Amino acid sequence: MANFDENTDIIEQADVPFISTAIKYGLIGGGLLTAWTLLAGIFGLIASTSLNMVAGLVIYIGIVYAAIKHHRDGQLGGYISMGRAFVVGLVTCLIMGIIGGIANYVYMNFIDPGAVDEIIAATTEMMEGFGLNEEQMEEAMKGVEDGFTFGKLMLNNIISSGVFGAIISGITGAIMKKEAPMV
Repeated sequence: MANFDENTDIIEQADVPFISTAIKYGLIGGGLLTAWTLLAGIFGLIASTSLNMVAGLVIYIGIVYAAIKHHRDGQLGGYISMGRAFVVGLVTCLIMGIIGGIANYVYMNFIDPGAVDEIIAATTEMMEGFGLNEEQMEEAMKGVEDGFTFGKLMLNNIISSGVFGAIISGITGAIMKKEAPMV
């Protein structure tokens, strides 16, 4: 006969793999980022860095929340540690970053090669507002222009997805954590 203090419904987190959830939501998020890239291009917003940053952030936050919630409530019986939530969110973001990098490369090199020129022009205009001298401007713009190769786009996307993913996953994990009761 079971003791009333025993809770046999608690699932051990280490026994449940999270990678399928991270892949599923990373693919969904990557698809949303790709759709946003296409919409931004269609509506002439590809060079609007602040709007693209906000849209990307909203997508990342929504997907990380959904991935952690699905893993916690659907696979772990309603409980998740802060560390587990963080890892689920971070891996999801890295997958999104890889897909987003590929989508950006395809868009800028095959669908709308003029987008690179628009982004460079908008960046130049923004940097002029910083009061940089001519030499500093040329050096900065050389770095921007070199950043559109496949390798640089992927590296930048993975690094930014990792950094933003860590921040978003940390905050979301702290909010969504729900420790299992001690048995």
